[in-house]
Formats: sequence, structure tokens, C-alpha cells
Amino acid sequence: MKTTPLLALALFVCGMSAAAAQDVAQAAATTDATANVLAGTTPTKFLNNYTRLTPSLSSNNDFQSYTAVGVSARSLGRVVIMPIITFPENATFPYIDRATMAELQSELMAEVNKVMQDKSIVVATPDQADSIIQLAVTGVTAVEPDRRPRDYLPFRLITRPIKDATMGKEQEIRVTLELRIRNAKTNQTIFESLTRANGKTMGRADESNLRADIKELDPVLDTWTAQFRKSIATLQAAGK
Repeated sequence: MKTTPLLALALFVCGMSAAAAQDVAQAAATTDATANVLAGTTPTKFLNNYTRLTPSLSSNNDFQSYTAVGVSARSLGRVVIMPIITFPENATFPYIDRATMAELQSELMAEVNKVMQDKSIVVATPDQADSIIQLAVTGVTAVEPDRRPRDYLPFRLITRPIKDATMGKEQEIRVTLELRIRNAKTNQTIFESLTRANGKTMGRADESNLRADIKELDPVLDTWTAQFRKSIATLQAAGK
């Protein structure tokens, strides 16, 4: 069949439209994947292997960890604490601005140092260390807070649905933190964990600039530090 100029033009336009649609779909998929990573719902690849993480029975899947076979009390030895980072590197997370994130990282660093100075010998460089501790903030999202006893008061049962409908539902900040401890000489994993911790209510869903400040992140810091202290104590008791 002979192709007329008009038919050729139509085929060209159809081809360009199909290619453009595919590009849009791929871009949307990439954006969704990035959003899922930053929200902490998709593995970031900060840890070596997410499939071997085991949920704590009491944590509703908010704390998962892996301890290498053969770990003993001597496995930690002298430790070096690497700077706490965001991962992916220099990521911009929703709901926390860069200044507040820097405050959170600073406070986490102080807590890690406090725990390890109580439990071990902290050194300055990996060359001096037996093990290396690395912590990253890998996800931030907003979740609806759990119901509290006061939410079932008659007045609240009336006013809450009205506020939810007109202003959006209350939102709590939730932060994902990933920890890895590895042997400084062999680079082998000693311990890995993933923690999802909730902060305070930061506002309602329909607010145009929903942000958490450092005070609203205090429960995140407290929850993670308590779990970290418990994990270190368990590692140091191993093999005894």
C-alpha cells in the first residue's frame, strides 16, 4: 500500500504521542518510587539486606533487626561513630526542613555518643576501631495518630468528625531511622536495624505548610534512643 503524505504525518504524530505518554508514565513511576523511599515505605539500600530483618514481636513491625551469627560481647570492642546522615545523600524530606533535620541529626549524634561512652570505648577514626556505627534518617511521612482515651469523650466524638471534614485529619510525624554496625577490619555486618518512630501531632492534613519542629520530634529521639540502648546491651550480652 502506498503511503500518502497525510498518512505518514498521522503515523508520525501517533508515534510521538505514544513516546511522550511512555515518558510521562516512566517519570510518574520514578517520582512515586522516590516518594516511597523518602516516606520510609520502600527500602533505601542503606542496609545490606532488608529480607533478613526480623520484626520485634512487641513493636507492630516498627522495629526490625538482624544480628550476625557468632556475634559475641567482644564483637563491638572499640567503636567509631560516623556522622549521622540523611539517605539518600542530601535528600529533602517532606514535613521537616533542613534546619530542623540538622538539629535532629545533632541530637541523635549526642545520644549515640552518650550510650556508647557508657558501654564501650569510643575512638576517633575507623583505623583505631574494631567496629563502625553508622546511622541514617531514611524516611519521613505523616500518619494519623492513634486514638487516645480523651478522643472517646462525648464532646470529642461530636467535634472531631466536624474538624476532620473541614480542616483535614490530624497528622503525626513519623521518621524512619536505619542503623548498621560493621566490623572495621572485615567490613562484615555485626548488626542492622530499622526503626519507625512517631513524633507529636504537627497539625492537620489541609494545612498548606505542614511542618514538624524539633519539639515535635522529641518522641522520635526518645523512642530510637531507648531501642538503641537496648540493642547495644543485647549485643554486649551475647555469648556470655
